[in-house]
Amino acid sequence: MKLTNMRIGKRLALGFGILSVVLLSISGLAWWGITSVSQTMVEALRQSDRTRDAMAMSTEIDEVYLNIWSFSRTRTGHKGRRFRPRSRGSANPTPRRWRG
Repeated sequence: MKLTNMRIGKRLALGFGILSVVLLSISGLAWWGITSVSQTMVEALRQSDRTRDAMAMSTEIDEVYLNIWSFSRTRTGHKGRRFRPRSRGSANPTPRRWRG
């Protein structure tokens, strides 16, 4: 059956049907694309949260390290006295209390 031999109503119905199928397929593809973008965005946000938490943990570990370092630099294990390095120009490197 040729398209020219069809009545105008059937031709309009066929054209409308084809347009409806094309429109539905485009709509389905758009919905699938939006869903996949949404899932990708959720995963990116999840990874961003993990990265932020890792950076916060790294900062806290650095702060602990600096606190330990600061404590070890200000205190010695000997009666809580502060560490005083010897002067390099000293002729006798032994402490005064050890000299007889």
